Amino acid sequence: MKKILIINILLGCFVQEAAAQNTGLFDQRPDYGNVLDYVRVKRYRPADSAFVDTTAAKNIYFSVFGLGETARLQNLSSYRNISPGIGVSLGKQFDKFNSMRLSFSYQKGRPQLGANMMAYDRWDMKADYLFDATSYLMGYRPGRIGSIHTVAGLGFTYVPDAAHRYMPHFQTGLHFRYHAGDHLYLYAEPTMQLYPSADNVTPMRNSMLAWSPRLEIGALYNFTAHPLYRDGYRNQSWMDQVFIQGGAGFAFMASALKGHGSPAKGGDAFVNLGKWYGILGGRLGLFTQAWHNTETRYDRVYGYLGGRAEVLLNLNRLFRPTVHQPKVEVNGFLGWTLGAVGYRYNPSYADRINIFQGPTAGGNLIYYPVPQVGLMLEARYQRPKFERTLPSGAERIGAQNNLSVSLGLEIRRRDTEFQALKDAYGSQFRPYWFTEMSGGITEGVQALTSSVIKDNIGGSGRWAFGRMFTPSSGLRLSLGTAKLKTSYSGTAYPFYLNLDYQLDMLNVLMGYNPERKMDFNLLVGANYIHNAVHGKDAVGVNLALQPGVRMGQHWNLFLEPGLKLYRKKAFEGAKRIRNLNAIADLQLGLRYRFHEFNGTFGDSERKDFTDGLFVQMAAGMNKIAPADHVGPGGTARVSLGKWFNFLGVRLSAFGTYTFDDRSYAALSEWQNEHTQYVGGRLEGMLALADFWKKTDVAPVDVNLIGGWVTGVARNNSSYNLKKISGMNGYSFSTQVKWNITPHWGIFVEPRFQQLFYRYDKQFAERSYAVQSVRYKTKMFELEAGVEFQGRGMEPYRTSKDKFRGETFVQGEYSVSLPFKLLNRAGLDHRGGLGVGHRFTPLSGVRFTVDYGQYDALVKTPVTTLSADYMFSLMNWFCGYDPANKWQLDAVAGFTYSFSKDALNRDYKSVAGVPGIKLGVRAAYRFLPQWGIYLEPQNLFRFGRLNENFWMYHNRFSETLGLNVGVEYRF
Repeated sequence: MKKILIINILLGCFVQEAAAQNTGLFDQRPDYGNVLDYVRVKRYRPADSAFVDTTAAKNIYFSVFGLGETARLQNLSSYRNISPGIGVSLGKQFDKFNSMRLSFSYQKGRPQLGANMMAYDRWDMKADYLFDATSYLMGYRPGRIGSIHTVAGLGFTYVPDAAHRYMPHFQTGLHFRYHAGDHLYLYAEPTMQLYPSADNVTPMRNSMLAWSPRLEIGALYNFTAHPLYRDGYRNQSWMDQVFIQGGAGFAFMASALKGHGSPAKGGDAFVNLGKWYGILGGRLGLFTQAWHNTETRYDRVYGYLGGRAEVLLNLNRLFRPTVHQPKVEVNGFLGWTLGAVGYRYNPSYADRINIFQGPTAGGNLIYYPVPQVGLMLEARYQRPKFERTLPSGAERIGAQNNLSVSLGLEIRRRDTEFQALKDAYGSQFRPYWFTEMSGGITEGVQALTSSVIKDNIGGSGRWAFGRMFTPSSGLRLSLGTAKLKTSYSGTAYPFYLNLDYQLDMLNVLMGYNPERKMDFNLLVGANYIHNAVHGKDAVGVNLALQPGVRMGQHWNLFLEPGLKLYRKKAFEGAKRIRNLNAIADLQLGLRYRFHEFNGTFGDSERKDFTDGLFVQMAAGMNKIAPADHVGPGGTARVSLGKWFNFLGVRLSAFGTYTFDDRSYAALSEWQNEHTQYVGGRLEGMLALADFWKKTDVAPVDVNLIGGWVTGVARNNSSYNLKKISGMNGYSFSTQVKWNITPHWGIFVEPRFQQLFYRYDKQFAERSYAVQSVRYKTKMFELEAGVEFQGRGMEPYRTSKDKFRGETFVQGEYSVSLPFKLLNRAGLDHRGGLGVGHRFTPLSGVRFTVDYGQYDALVKTPVTTLSADYMFSLMNWFCGYDPANKWQLDAVAGFTYSFSKDALNRDYKSVAGVPGIKLGVRAAYRFLPQWGIYLEPQNLFRFGRLNENFWMYHNRFSETLGLNVGVEYRF
């Protein structure tokens, strides 16, 4: 019953609608609404969207294109099956959305599987209908930078040499159009061709129908001009939107994509040069990849070196055309790669270097902290294909599916910012002379194997002199020598003479700015080498990159990797690669500019030497990798450093204790070992807040730190012939500091360091054979600490007159731990009294006496006298303030300890032994005259207090103590 009612209601509505239309009563007709029409017209249609070119001669266009078509829809692994061609077309746009086109093309035949017309040369003619979907949905705009059209049409193909000469077909697809100029458009058109003929057999054939994918790429010229409606898309000059990119990352082979190579992983590095034209761009790049796999014996290590040509699509401008300089940009790219792949020796193949080619595609995400510099994350797919020759002469085709993810940097020229810098600084530049001194490593390329490269690394040095004529161009003359190690005729010491043209890439792309802290130079020139040992002279080409950082108005610190290429052999054993010999080097150096450039950069905000001087104290925990059988340990350090501008240096003394169970080839069980590390670090620092032009003290500082580690390691293993070994290594850390006041703050600092040392071990399980065990300890540390930093002596100078000398007395209780006891029963306890006087806000003296028993198996009463000098770190860093309740002093002094069992360095009985005291005293005044203090200290005594003290090389005994006391100020 319900169904009958519904049908009757629908019929009634239909009759009413028909009657309303017949009688012309459109205004009385109900308006049911049209959602698509509302979206398309009411929201997106621009006010100036009228189609005004209504005459027959308007909007006629002509285009030329290249095409590729293949019948192998199921397998595109072979590029040889693509049938290429060229063509022309003539078209006409009739209204806002609709146009017609007539096309003629010629295609070249390629060998195919089965009875396939694409094996023959052929001619094609087709007629297509194009519908502008972008204008239909978003409103008609003749100046829109990009649009998408649907394509449908009919045509026929003429194949002179085939059994069936005429092949009708139907085609449908999409047409992507890019507005490159007032008359010029670029387009890409992927379509699917349907051939209803049995003569065109493909793997996707369905009955008598055969499908073939086709791609056309071409240029279209419209005889009617349509200017771009967004002037921001126009390049203001031929250099506008030019960019360079560089980066590095990791790569791996996607075995799931059925490549013909072994599963592998490796590294990737690249450099690109490109330019944007609206939403489209192009770039050329050089890249290298090093690969390693474990499945084959000989092909474990191999590498790619080649170039790329790519087309880019700016997705931001495509979907958000009103935003010209976004902070985050997303781009896609598609291109082709070409280069050489080199393998280690493999007897299964006759060659070790092959040419490869293949497609590549991917995307990148770029974040611009400033308009001209971007941080880039790029993901890429690449399918290189190459042929390898067997000893029999037969060729074997190989291909890989390679994926890579890289981090990089982009520098882009934007003429608006470029012109602003030119107006601000361009007239201030004056040519200047400069000189450089550098040193580093060099490598004469003899074989593409890691062992040969590592064994033949030598040193090099260079002096250079040059002149910058313009903000971007200069000349440099350099003299150098190197220690060139070879596997054939020993070591040579060649002499180099270089004349290079220097191009400042940052000034070219970003504009001249004397305030800029970074440099990036490209050097290209001629090189002469004289090798007397091998009797070789050669002239070649020198290529180098020179990134650097400015340390002031005159000084630059730079790193310069370079490559020298020769046609003539420059040394014995040189490896010839495509008739070229190569010498690579890496230089670290300093540049001095004789003429002070204009601007304020380098005008240090430091008022005097104490401004930027700091002291840090920190403690934390550590963990050794790998984490199996390893427990956390402890670490502590004290550091002294200096900030010059955004660069600084830090010298640290540290002590670390670790629990690092280890396994040895000679033993079947893990050995429980404890290791103590004592040493120093010399580190360089980069302050990110100051680097980004922060003039005031930032609330939070982030500092990048790296440097060299040296010291001693003591391991408790009973297998060691000696407990102590020398140690070296390197460390990298990031410090995040909260500045509570400009003068002091607290921080956390995670650190990675790798330490190298060696022990000679003797294993009873191996007939007491001595085995040298090398340690490469990877250690992770997390520290928390406090920093006091000077901001100049001005606060002290303005407040020191308020100071009045003061005398104080103190009483203290102390616990101490003598190091290196032969027998230890527990901690030592002692008490003491002292009196002192402060003469200035910075300086004071103190005399103390303490008494206690040193518990080294036999309890020995000891009385110690000390005379100490006290230096106020708080008043030096922060200035003297009588209302300040906190005080921090560095303490250093001389001691003399009386003991009835004391022995000197020659093991003779003496009344007492002298020593040196170092400590830090932190005090808090809780009443106007009363205060409490905490004082960790270390005592070095030149002798023993009893016979159970162990002395390192018979020179001193060491005691670490912690004093807690009360002081009274008169």
